Amino acid sequence: MLIKEIEPFLTLDEIEKWKANRMQMDIAAFVHLMRRLEPRDKPYHILELGTGATTPCWQTIIQREILPIQLISVHHDQHAVAAFQKQLKGVEGIELRCSKLKQIDDQEWEKLFTHASQVDTWDLFNQLGKDVAPSDYALYTIRNAFYADLKQSLPDEEKVDVLILAGPYGNGRSLAFPLLYQYASKEMLILIHHFDDYDILHDLSRVFNYNEIYREVRGYERWILLQLKKE
Repeated sequence: MLIKEIEPFLTLDEIEKWKANRMQMDIAAFVHLMRRLEPRDKPYHILELGTGATTPCWQTIIQREILPIQLISVHHDQHAVAAFQKQLKGVEGIELRCSKLKQIDDQEWEKLFTHASQVDTWDLFNQLGKDVAPSDYALYTIRNAFYADLKQSLPDEEKVDVLILAGPYGNGRSLAFPLLYQYASKEMLILIHHFDDYDILHDLSRVFNYNEIYREVRGYERWILLQLKKE
């Protein structure tokens, strides 16, 4: 899409709300992502891990029929999910899901990454680890934690075209890579918030080959846009 096609749906009110929370993903990240999505008849299947600032923007895109979108947005905070469900009530094409978190140890982590292309990683993941106590969900430094119920939200027949990786907290976001190995389209776009907090890019390279499109490292505005290499 062209910038002139994107700007009209970003109202001043939406932009100000976005700027109000410095911990949210930068609005420029969303614009850079949109520039890589061309109009087509087939819906883009978008998986958003960590419901947040981008979620209402997808609502605008759907309602104004800018692009065909099927969005699944997952978060571990049931109160946040309930608030967004109220805000986005009745919008077709958006599913908001709440998932508990599971934590695995370092050896189990290695099993998932080592066997990502060889086994059903979800079957393996379901046999590993333990549930995270809800009181620990808000810990920013929690290790090796990921959405335990995500598989139930993944498309059955279609591949994921866009992955927005903004949650959960901690290094566990990297578990999206082995767990989505079988669900990613060949040229899936990946937008990662705070990509340099942990070794996320190294973890990604263990599972996929990718090209970097753009990165922003400026204060709180730290994000990167990538695309998987077509085999």
